[in-house]
Amino acid sequence: MSAVQAEPSGQEFGLELLRRVSAEHKGNIALSPYSAAAAISLATPGARGQTLEELQKTIPGKAALDEAFRQAELNLEMGNRLYLDRSIEFSPDYLRLVSDDKTQSEQVDFKKNKSDAADRINAFAKKATHGLIPQVISESDIPDDTRMMLVNAIYLKHRWLQIFDKKDTRVLPFIKPDGSWAATPLMIQNQYGFLATQAGDCIVIAKYYEHSRSAFVAILPPEGTEVHEFLNKLTAAEFSELMQSLNDAGKPRHPRAQHAAIRQDLRMPRFDHDANYSLVPALRAMGIPHSFLPTGSNFTGMTIEPPLDGPLYINGIKQFCRIKNDEEGTEAAAVTGTGLGCGACPPSPYLELPPVMEYRYIAAYLNRPFIWMIGRPDRNDTPFFMGVYDFPSSEDTVSKGSESPLADAIIRGDAVRVETLLKQGADARELFHETPVLSLAVDRGNIAAAQALLDHGADPAQGNLVEYATLHGNRSLEALLIERGATIEEQHLRSAIERQDAELVRLILHKKPDLRLSHSLYNAIGYGNIDFVRAMLELGDTPTIYDLGLAVKLRDPGMLELLLKYAAQNTIQSNILLEHLVRTGRAHDVRLFLDRGINANAEPFPGRTLLDCAGSEDVRQLLKQHGAKPGTLQDNPPSI
Repeated sequence: MSAVQAEPSGQEFGLELLRRVSAEHKGNIALSPYSAAAAISLATPGARGQTLEELQKTIPGKAALDEAFRQAELNLEMGNRLYLDRSIEFSPDYLRLVSDDKTQSEQVDFKKNKSDAADRINAFAKKATHGLIPQVISESDIPDDTRMMLVNAIYLKHRWLQIFDKKDTRVLPFIKPDGSWAATPLMIQNQYGFLATQAGDCIVIAKYYEHSRSAFVAILPPEGTEVHEFLNKLTAAEFSELMQSLNDAGKPRHPRAQHAAIRQDLRMPRFDHDANYSLVPALRAMGIPHSFLPTGSNFTGMTIEPPLDGPLYINGIKQFCRIKNDEEGTEAAAVTGTGLGCGACPPSPYLELPPVMEYRYIAAYLNRPFIWMIGRPDRNDTPFFMGVYDFPSSEDTVSKGSESPLADAIIRGDAVRVETLLKQGADARELFHETPVLSLAVDRGNIAAAQALLDHGADPAQGNLVEYATLHGNRSLEALLIERGATIEEQHLRSAIERQDAELVRLILHKKPDLRLSHSLYNAIGYGNIDFVRAMLELGDTPTIYDLGLAVKLRDPGMLELLLKYAAQNTIQSNILLEHLVRTGRAHDVRLFLDRGINANAEPFPGRTLLDCAGSEDVRQLLKQHGAKPGTLQDNPPSI
């Protein structure tokens, strides 16, 4: 009998989950470690063997989660739902262990009526989150082998201990590590209701909630540090020290604190962030790989008899989260769904294709990027919500007037007066509240004023001018700035690709041919624009397994054939990709890979060959023609 595994601390689990998600998704992050742990903990009583050991050592247990909820001192609501397929007889002992006043179960028919199951899950999510999250799943999101869905929903609405006065909210710069900044409304408070302290090179701030020891906690990394890089290096011990520095504010006991100080002026952005993530890659990497593979999972405690379709395994974990911070307080919600399916060879357990994204420029901006948490800094509980504030929404980015005639003319959109003032000697490099006036013209979308400023010596490389032009949808202004030497970043190419503007893409690549963009090929493949893909491949971009996997999924043989010409051999031979190929691809797609020399007897899983995972008879016959043989299933695949 195996020894009982020590649970991780709640803060450690939350930080590690945030770090893993941040590594996959840059920019703003919003998630609920508590909801994730609560949803997965519903599966723990049914786990056995190594699966149970991994869950116990990785996920905070139900007792710890319940205690954190009781100690929160917040207006919190939480509920769980177990959606059970009628085709399986679930164990009464398991259902008894997970049942309490916050947990109910419903029978659904995942096999024959996915639409009804999705409607029930969405109705629960909408009601439990008071409409903040109205929909979390559609019929097409439910894998065919789903036999169980464990759903947790959490909702918070609480006033600040000291609310912000709306009259004090002002437009101020929010500084990015690269020195650029955006004007954004910052809520200001210089009274009570918050704590701040210097802890080493970091500043830690806690904005407390009414009648509670819980707070919105923000960690400001050292100035000039990119927030995601800082988060990636932040250890659990260091995070605990930062929380302790709040508890010791006014008492210089923290070993890293230079002194104890109470910050007298709090400036904090309003924001409304929503996000959704697949948590499978993060949780697998954190230590529960066997739960996601039927050949390695063991959830035999959930059912009376083993399901006829194969053993239960977790076939997906998806979380939706939203948080709204304003002068009054915080409203936040999260819904986490854990699906369990049956089968011998899981549908793409490794290769999870990210969505083809639509790029939006959001001016990033306390007064620079920070990490945030909602919970009690004086306890080591699982945070209810965590995230990264990397940038404010474009709706909150504004400009403010000035006494400068040139700036006033630009703000008013009077290009004729701008030209007149410049001819009379006005300085085209003039600053407006530390912002180059060219930025104001770009922000106004005034191409005539921008052209006049550039003609009179304005520096197009100052600030992030192309982003502002993109924000206003002014394609002509974008092209002008790029042609005149504006700083070009990855997001400019991404935006041009998403708008399928071939001329602008070529201009960017001509001006900066060494530019490399994560998911640049991926988005172009998603749009089916083979001209974009060909241009980037010719400039040296290399297809990844995700690029090839998307072409397979979209059944675009022309795109796939093009990508294979440029793909590295070790990419083509990746077991992760090959499993996805034979399960979801057509025989024509598989033949293209075979022509590139893949091994028809490759084993995506120990003891299981491509033939075992083939998703159609055509693919199966093609593999046999190339000498493919069935494998011998092993019970315990290696940890991933």
